Amino acid sequence: MKKKSIITILLLSLVCLAFSMGCGSKETATSDDEEEIEETEVEISETESKVRDLPFFEPLTDEKFGEVTIDDNLYELHTFDKSSYTTLPIIDYAAVTVYNPDSIESEVEFEGNTYPVLYLSKLENTDVSEFEVPDSIWMVGHSCFLKLENLKSVKLNEGLGYIDTMAFCRCGIESVKIPASVKIITVTAFAENNSLEIVEFAEGSRLESINSTAFRLCPNLKEITIPASVTKIDRDVFEYDDSLEKVYFEDEENWHAWTKVNGEEDLIDLDVSDPEKNAESLREEYNEYIWYRGNELHL
Repeated sequence: MKKKSIITILLLSLVCLAFSMGCGSKETATSDDEEEIEETEVEISETESKVRDLPFFEPLTDEKFGEVTIDDNLYELHTFDKSSYTTLPIIDYAAVTVYNPDSIESEVEFEGNTYPVLYLSKLENTDVSEFEVPDSIWMVGHSCFLKLENLKSVKLNEGLGYIDTMAFCRCGIESVKIPASVKIITVTAFAENNSLEIVEFAEGSRLESINSTAFRLCPNLKEITIPASVTKIDRDVFEYDDSLEKVYFEDEENWHAWTKVNGEEDLIDLDVSDPEKNAESLREEYNEYIWYRGNELHL
């Protein structure tokens, strides 16, 4: 069986995340109003704390050093080699490709050492209709559930931090609840889902960014509520979502829409108090704009 290299997947994910969070070169759009955004303190697990401390916005070298198979599931062992950093430990972890969803380990042993299973690479069982992401998982990987049309329900774990490109693209899920721990929904993560009708965000969401085309071509998605923690909605997030009627914003203050075409910038102050107008604007009028909240937009 041919598989995309886990190294390539992780590195591409990190690059995508870096750009979404504004690392590297930046363009900045500013507004006149100033607003201080309060951060809510949320208790996190020891594993999540270690992962969140990683320097994800810097170049990393990901090295595979082994693999084990347990109950038909493949666990690939990796380490982030960050020899140029001295203040953080090297994090060794396992990435799992799932053939047997009824028996997924949260940690695996290899050559006398124990490694947490942090990365969900791929669900290879196409007959599965329901799937529960294990508690240890921090990232749902690139194309993890791609084209799994029989998959109707996925329960995501609290502690999940990142939903990667095309993770749920073209699958059969009808609803999804995004855990409070998720910070990034990246490009095309839920795109082209004909069955997706309900998207919920858990109370206390720490979601920061919804990246371009994340929910594009979801024709049965009717409404969605944007958590107060979100500061950026990228271009084309809801493009061709023809049934989208209402988009609510938990925090309606200090929203703007920005674009740049042929060197010309356009910056608009938004009133997001009307959910029906929001849906229409995100689908059509300001679909190709980046929506952001606060004083600056980092591209």
